[in-house]
Amino acid sequence: MSVPRIVLLVLGILFSLLALGFLFAGGALVWIDGAHSSGDGYVSTQPVRVSREGYAVVSQPISVDLQAERALRALRLVNIRMECENADPERAIFVGIAREEDARGYLDQVDYDQLLEVDFYPLKLRFHKHAGESSPAPPESQDFWKSAAWGKGAQSIDFDLEAGDYLVVVMNADASKDLDFNATFKAKIFWVLLAVGLILIVAGCVGLVGSIVMIYFALRGD
Repeated sequence: MSVPRIVLLVLGILFSLLALGFLFAGGALVWIDGAHSSGDGYVSTQPVRVSREGYAVVSQPISVDLQAERALRALRLVNIRMECENADPERAIFVGIAREEDARGYLDQVDYDQLLEVDFYPLKLRFHKHAGESSPAPPESQDFWKSAAWGKGAQSIDFDLEAGDYLVVVMNADASKDLDFNATFKAKIFWVLLAVGLILIVAGCVGLVGSIVMIYFALRGD
C-alpha cells in the first residue's frame, strides 16, 4: 500500500471515530430532551428530600453579575425553576427568592439552616445551623421577595433575576418549625438542547459517510 493510501486510511478511521462520537453525543442530547422533559418543556432533576428542625432552609448565596444578567436577558435561552412540595400534603409550603440582605434581615434572630454543600454520590446535604430565639413573621406578609409562591401541593419560583446576590428561602407557609419537603430543580432550554443534538447527528452522519468513502478509496485495488 502506498503512503498516500495509508494516510487516507488513517484519516478515514480517525474521521469515523469522530463521527461516531458526534452521533453518540447528538443521540444523547435528543434522548435527554425527550426522556427528561416534562409536559411544560422543562428538564428536571430527581426530587431531593430535605428534613430540618428549624423555621427555614436557606440556599447558598446566588450571585448574578451584570454581564451574566445582560447575556441571559439577550439570549433568553435558559429558564431555571425551583419546585418544592411539602411531604405532608395537608401542610402548605412557602418558597421565595430575595436579595441576600433582605432575607438575612428577615431571618436574623430565627433558627434556620443554610445549605453549604451537596454530595450527589451518594446524595448527602450539609447544612450550617443559624441559632435564634425568635419566631419569624409569616413569609407571605413580606414585600421584599423577588419571586415567591406558597400553598398546598407543588409550588415553584423562576430565577429571572437582576444583578445582585440572592438567597432562596423555603419555609412552612404558616411560619412553623420542622420542615420536611421535596425540592426539584428544572431548566427549560427551549430549542437549544434538541437543536444541538440534531446538528451533531447530521454532522456525525456526514462525517461517517465521508470516512467510509476515504477508507474505501484507501483499500480498493488499482
